[in-house]
Amino acid sequence: MLGFAGSSTAANIYAFGGRDLAVPSAVPSGATLSRYTFSPAEVCGQSQCEISLVFLYNKGSIWESNVTGPDMETNVPGVSVRLFFDGKPVTSNFTGTFSRIAELQLFRNGGPIASGAFSSGSFDSYYIISYKTGMISSRDSSIRLSGKVTAIDGTCEVPDQNVKLPPVSSGQLHGIGATAADTPFNLSVTGCPRGFNRVGYTILPAGGSVPDGSGTLPLLPESTATGASIRVVDASGTPPKFGASLPVTAYSKDTGGSYQIPMRASYVQTAGKVTGGSVHAAIVVLLDYQ
Repeated sequence: MLGFAGSSTAANIYAFGGRDLAVPSAVPSGATLSRYTFSPAEVCGQSQCEISLVFLYNKGSIWESNVTGPDMETNVPGVSVRLFFDGKPVTSNFTGTFSRIAELQLFRNGGPIASGAFSSGSFDSYYIISYKTGMISSRDSSIRLSGKVTAIDGTCEVPDQNVKLPPVSSGQLHGIGATAADTPFNLSVTGCPRGFNRVGYTILPAGGSVPDGSGTLPLLPESTATGASIRVVDASGTPPKFGASLPVTAYSKDTGGSYQIPMRASYVQTAGKVTGGSVHAAIVVLLDYQ
């Protein structure tokens, strides 16, 4: 019986698929600019990969000495890259199994961001991943970056605002989950520059976590009422999914501008007994860009 050992290239992953990644030029150092995910099957053709060796190449040049990582510069100024297997940062010392999800993150390093295209030729791999295919055999997959970064000067803003609900009596709330004093308001997203492929907004409840899907906000410490809080919903009456990025659908890449997102707020009963007093709650709105 003859045994043979060796390696061959199995797959090339072209992360970001040639997309134009529009990013704000003024984001702080360390801010994540974009994410790209892929599965074990895309690396090794199986539901689980047994990684034996990883080579990392700064700026994607395999002619350079491999580096330890996990953070590496790309060839686009101001933009660096890091890779995670199942949530663990990938360095040149990484070994073990990978069975759930891989995430490649682009983030701003300490330098200024400039527009530019990623090098993705035959010798422009950022990662070469060796995985076992048998007792003594292995194959390699490479990860390259495909696409370009367009630096956009400026970002959108969400001005602070106060939404005042009219006073109600406890008798207007008739049981847990009952609402009163439905009040329309708008989330304002202003001063957006043109050029982004997408502007997204994420709503977070201030003051703590809440049951997912309820739209009910936690009371702030200055509240004096008990058994009631504030509930927010979108224009269709659906509670927002807290923590999820939603698109500013009216945003125009060609013109930029300012936009209004219709919302509604109301009192909501949260306990069997409601006692009178003031009700204060708040949301935090975060913006993201692609």
